[in-house]
Parts: sequence; C-alpha cells; structure tokens
Amino acid sequence: MKNKLLLLCGPSGSGKSTIARMLISIDKRFMYVPVLTTRDLRPDEIGKSERIHISLEELNSLNDNGELLNFDHPYGDAYYGIRKETIGNMLSEGIFPVIDWPTQRIDFMRSFYPVFAVILVTTKIETILTRISDGRDMTGKRGVKVIEELNELKKWGKSSDALIVNHENNLSSTMNIIYNRYIYFVNN
Repeated sequence: MKNKLLLLCGPSGSGKSTIARMLISIDKRFMYVPVLTTRDLRPDEIGKSERIHISLEELNSLNDNGELLNFDHPYGDAYYGIRKETIGNMLSEGIFPVIDWPTQRIDFMRSFYPVFAVILVTTKIETILTRISDGRDMTGKRGVKVIEELNELKKWGKSSDALIVNHENNLSSTMNIIYNRYIYFVNN
C-alpha cells in the first residue's frame, strides 16, 4: 500500500471539513494537514480543526524562506499557507494526510505529491449557502466564490479521481464512499 494525499475539494459548505473529521474518527491513519492562517480561529475550530493561527509576519517569513507550498488569501480577509515538509513527513510516516483544497489547484498539488482528489458537491445551491451563513461569510465573498466554483466544476472535474454528490442528511454514506475509494486507490 502506498498512501496518498487526500484532497477534499469543492465549494464552502459542501461538507469537506465534516467528512474529514469523520474519516479521522474512524481510521487513525487519516490526519489533517495543518494549515497556517492569519485568521482568528472560531471557537468551534479550536482543537477540532487543521487550522493554526499565525501572524502575517511569521507567515511571510516562512514564505520568503521557501518553506510554504502555498501562500494565498482566497477571500481577501486572511492569508493561508501549508509547510512543504509537513506533507512529505506525513506521507513518509504512512499517514493518510487530508486537506481541504481548492478544486482549481488539484493539478498544482499533483506536481508535488501523490494525490487522491475528491470533489464534493451538494444537490442544492441553497444548502451550501445556508451552511456558510453560520458566520463564515460576513462579507458575502464566500457565497460569490461558491457559485463561481460550482460553475467551473466541469472544467476542474477532469483533474479529480472522484466526483461525489454529498446528499443532504447522508454524510455517513458520503464518507464511506470516499473511504472505500481512497483505500482501493492506495492499494492499487
């Protein structure tokens, strides 16, 4: 078996974080890839998220030293980065690293690591917009980005290994599909 970096892709509110937590809870080989962010963590993220708060100065320093795989601010309000060595270490230790990743950047990640990319979509746009109305979209930028991402799925879907519809109220089924496909993929 050769482990792969599991990319959970799709618009905000499609269930990526919930699916990741479920995978981690059923199989200890799965583990979040820590994401550094300048955004203050929400109370529900502390101790339950892959996000680690860091100052912009520290993040800039890591980026200037070539230690980050990515350095961006997708919604314009906070910066994010991932340490290159973290993913490499996880893969070499036999861990199944999991990350919430932009659909349009699947091929970028494939240029660095062996990847299993899943695109999650829901059956209704209203479901996603309701999910992100929990305080994640104070400026409305995420809602606009969600609609853009859904319109581009056909374009980026060719880069994925699986396109899975996360039916409402059926997260366990969705998680099981992803788990089984990932395990099959890494065994073959």
